[in-house]
Amino acid sequence: MYESQPIQDLASSLDKKTAEKLRLPVLLRLIQKLNDKEIKDEQVFSQISDLTQVLKAVVQGDRSRLKAYRDSLNELTEMVRTKHGLVAKGYYTSLYLSIGIALGAGIGTALMAAVNVSFMAIGIGVGISLGVAFGAGREDKLDKDGLLY
Repeated sequence: MYESQPIQDLASSLDKKTAEKLRLPVLLRLIQKLNDKEIKDEQVFSQISDLTQVLKAVVQGDRSRLKAYRDSLNELTEMVRTKHGLVAKGYYTSLYLSIGIALGAGIGTALMAAVNVSFMAIGIGVGISLGVAFGAGREDKLDKDGLLY
């Protein structure tokens, strides 16, 4: 089982804004989901142990290790997503939102060039709404499957 108590202790010693900045609630939800799903992966266990050590150094004031902490946390979430299918809340919503904005801007630009300048804003608005809708739908499906943390 993955131990979350050292991270909870560190999170309780920090103010809420700093804990959010370090993405500690996401890390704690990930550990809880790994324990709930009873996923035993030595590589994930090692990554969490290393991450906890770097986090302790960051909390004690070693700001030079902050980039290493963020990189390690991103590596852990990517590994868990690819190997075990566990995804953080908001991942697919933000992914599809950015894709929707890009596609909406392209469609809006094409319509703007052909018809009217105001179609640029309409294209972006449609892209945002479609991106959020597709992302939220994907996350709802993952939540029903128990793969969202």
